[in-house]
Amino acid sequence: MAKPAAATKPVAKPAGKVPVSKPAAAAAEAPAAKPAAKSAGKAPASKPAAAAAKATSAAADKAPAAAAAKAAKAPAAAAAAAAAPSVGGAAKKMAVGSKMPDFDVLDHEGAAVSSAALLESCEIGIVLFHYPRANTPGCHKQACGMRDNHAELKALGFDVYGMSADNPAPQASWRQKGAFPFSLLCDKSRAALKALGVDKGGVSVHRSHFVVAKDGTVLQAMVGVSPGESIEGALAGAKAAAEAAAA
Repeated sequence: MAKPAAATKPVAKPAGKVPVSKPAAAAAEAPAAKPAAKSAGKAPASKPAAAAAKATSAAADKAPAAAAAKAAKAPAAAAAAAAAPSVGGAAKKMAVGSKMPDFDVLDHEGAAVSSAALLESCEIGIVLFHYPRANTPGCHKQACGMRDNHAELKALGFDVYGMSADNPAPQASWRQKGAFPFSLLCDKSRAALKALGVDKGGVSVHRSHFVVAKDGTVLQAMVGVSPGESIEGALAGAKAAAEAAAA
């Protein structure tokens, strides 16, 4: 009788995962390292370099605007220069060839005088000189020069008048002291001085003179001159005007 077959041994269970050592486990469980940050396209500039670059850019942006502003101001500046009296040259408000504005003032005696009356009474024209203040050194020199040349100016056909912002009383006293043969006009309101372009504002006046023809045309205009320049200029202007009238 055959022997019964031997029982087969049970198949061994597959072994589970091999236990990992603790260091290996820790390494496995550690989070993966973050990928390195992408490098920036341009490295940031240092603060001084960035500030310099910003300043240069700002200056470049402002340059056209500054040029435009300067160009815009130029016409206004030119207009202001044309309106203001020049120093040592022709007055802008009383330019040669223009008409002397009408005015009404007082003379050294307090009598009313008009520019129309001054022109009407002259032969060829008038010499009208201005000074800052009566009986002061520079003004006295200027007036004395006009006095010393008065006879020649009259012979040329020109009457002479002085004008300032003084009251009649000091003008009359000074006229007597200097033995001036011409009238001194008083413009306390300064309206005439402003119209003629010789008022400096405050209490001052540009030392000046004008040679004006009988019809009111300005033949010579000098503002901001010295006493000597005023004396010589007025005589030269009157001579030139008389020669032109005689031609």
